[in-house]
Amino acid sequence: MSFITQAGVGLGLAKQIVVEFPEFGSPLATVIISVIVLNQIIGPPMFKWAIRIVEEAHTRAETPEFDGRRDAIIFGLEGQSLALARSLSSYGWRVQIASMEVSNENIKVSDVDIFPISSLTLDVLHQLNAGQAEAIVTMLSDEENYRICELAYEHFGTKSLIVRLNNRANFDRFNALGALIVDPTIAVISLLDLFVRSPAATSLLLGMEENQSVSELELLNPNLHGIALRELRLPLDTLILSVRRHGQILISHSYTRLEVGDWITVVGSSKSLEEIALRFDINREYALLHFVETITPKELVSSSLETEVKEIFREENGIPKDRFDRFIEESSVIDINHAIRVEELFELVANTMAVKLNIKPELLFGLLLAREKESSTAISSGIAIPHIIIDGEHTFGILLARCREGIAFSESAPMVYAVFAMVGTRDERNFHLRALSAIAQIVQDPHFEKKWLRAKNEKALRNVMLMAKRKRHEIAG
Repeated sequence: MSFITQAGVGLGLAKQIVVEFPEFGSPLATVIISVIVLNQIIGPPMFKWAIRIVEEAHTRAETPEFDGRRDAIIFGLEGQSLALARSLSSYGWRVQIASMEVSNENIKVSDVDIFPISSLTLDVLHQLNAGQAEAIVTMLSDEENYRICELAYEHFGTKSLIVRLNNRANFDRFNALGALIVDPTIAVISLLDLFVRSPAATSLLLGMEENQSVSELELLNPNLHGIALRELRLPLDTLILSVRRHGQILISHSYTRLEVGDWITVVGSSKSLEEIALRFDINREYALLHFVETITPKELVSSSLETEVKEIFREENGIPKDRFDRFIEESSVIDINHAIRVEELFELVANTMAVKLNIKPELLFGLLLAREKESSTAISSGIAIPHIIIDGEHTFGILLARCREGIAFSESAPMVYAVFAMVGTRDERNFHLRALSAIAQIVQDPHFEKKWLRAKNEKALRNVMLMAKRKRHEIAG
């Protein structure tokens, strides 16, 4: 703006020179106007460059990519900071408290990671690995809080800066850094007001309802870009409250299409929220690992399970068809055209698979029921993977089942439409894990449900599995 003022004064002087000195006024005015135009063009970018050279620009650093772990740093050691750290830890966050006033006794008796610091400098923040922190909470004096926020803003681009304000006169300073400000003088009044006007909603948002939590999740998975909310097939005990895009809250409905970078606020059980977070995450390997670890039968669990599954995921593609594909090609398929209960399904599965596996249908039915009573094999509201271990050697079988009207597995999964039944002996442990990983990759395709339900016949159902994009593995020997 200062350049515009100077330009106006300069143009006024140039005009006056033409009037007062007609002999040489016009050429001089032309030179003055040329200089003014040149100054207006190159002045602002050169001024901006100079500010950056002397490090006075104070621009926000680029926010680092999410590494799969939620880290938070809390500055200040007191009762509130300890309570906050424990609460965040219960939701899977990795929290550390940094304080300049801490004793060895505090560190020994605390159940929270406490790090003593000597000052509030950039080097100290690097030692705390602040560059990977998704949130920094400051609970010190306003000057100390501002120093921390300024360093985090300029050098790390920290996603969430949360400040406990001491003096409201400093509100604008923190607001300029994009910090989320908690003013204790009005926080309690606002909270009481919400309890009076919306007691149920406030209890829910504060996590006071049993087995219910609220979480804000960022959509990072590019496979979900452009998908409508109604096509997500979320767990039945969850509800999307809002979608935030580029800082604006969208009025969302079932036809709202998601974009990578959206922040979605979801309410539901902790288990379901974790499942949704894995689907939204770009870290596909971690999501698949969690999936397989969750559904692997206890007979196949070992201390090296995580390593084995990761090795399976990380093997390079080798051939167009693997052993899993061949089992799918030879698998039995049941296409059910009416709603049934899980017991009826298991009876159909037992009678169909018993001949190939050379086992009595009654025994197979009993094993499937016992496994289901132990813990539900429905891994989402629409997909189930009942799997059991039988006696014998070198035996393995897969059955595919579809029910458009839904199979009632449990209260949380009353409409299962896709079932993958697996039966194998202990010596087929490694392939059992490979089959689970293959199914995990296939069903996490956001378009799987549509393809599965639209398949015209048994062959088409097999093709949904055979044509799915996943990692394939060569057959040993």
